[in-house]
Amino acid sequence: MALQVEEVAPDLSWAEITIGGPLLGREAWVSADYGIPVAFAETSREEDVADGVPVFICGKGTYRYLTIRGSQSLMCTATAVGYDAPAFAWKVNGVSVSPPSSPFVVPSVSIPVTSHVPLPSGGETQVSLVATLNHALGVNSLTLTGFAADGNYLLEVEVTASESSATAADPAPPTSDKGSMKMTNVRLVYEDRYYADLEACVSRVKDIDRRFSKSRWPGLNRFLRPEDPAAERIAVLERILDDVRFGESPALAEQLSTVLDQVRFRMALGVNHPGTPGNSLT
Repeated sequence: MALQVEEVAPDLSWAEITIGGPLLGREAWVSADYGIPVAFAETSREEDVADGVPVFICGKGTYRYLTIRGSQSLMCTATAVGYDAPAFAWKVNGVSVSPPSSPFVVPSVSIPVTSHVPLPSGGETQVSLVATLNHALGVNSLTLTGFAADGNYLLEVEVTASESSATAADPAPPTSDKGSMKMTNVRLVYEDRYYADLEACVSRVKDIDRRFSKSRWPGLNRFLRPEDPAAERIAVLERILDDVRFGESPALAEQLSTVLDQVRFRMALGVNHPGTPGNSLT
């Protein structure tokens, strides 16, 4: 039993109180972190040459590239407040994720998705399909693993917390939280010359903006230099992407978003900046 004082008279002649269970005044809620990278298990890579590859807004070129296919694993972790012993249930794109029927079986779930596969000369293929994902359930976590055959897709993940303690007094009602994450099983990585040309293009655009534009794009007021660390160049490109989106240029925004994904992936592979020994495709 718990008492909560709502209001007290100045002369202490009366008080308004609420009588309730032990959870009185304690809000119950759940939150989660979505899309935490766990691993990318490469299954194949193919090298080829593509013509007409867009270089931001500076025309097109011919570049060598790698198509890297594999299985990406992403984790979601949940935190609940207001429960004695919270239990977590998960849904992915509206489909419930069930515990494995046997310890000897790798559990999987079939999810309707819109699959996107990048094309080396720009753009992507898009198709609706049912993707298969392996999953692992922890006490407060869900790990999903995709497959290259299903391409890249967005996932909406919902977690619901509920009270599992049989001795909880006045158990809190279930609460839910939603988030999204991107499963990327097919990746394009271009040769270093492409990224050097891209950065030179951004520098030229910045220079034109500085000399002729009456209204400056804040994101272009910072050069991308070849010697910059990858993380720093990513931050600059993100600012430029914000400017492009603000300027209502969806085509440029989509192209730059793809470039950002490629640069992030190169950084994860240990590729820092163009011209670094060992960073070529060969």
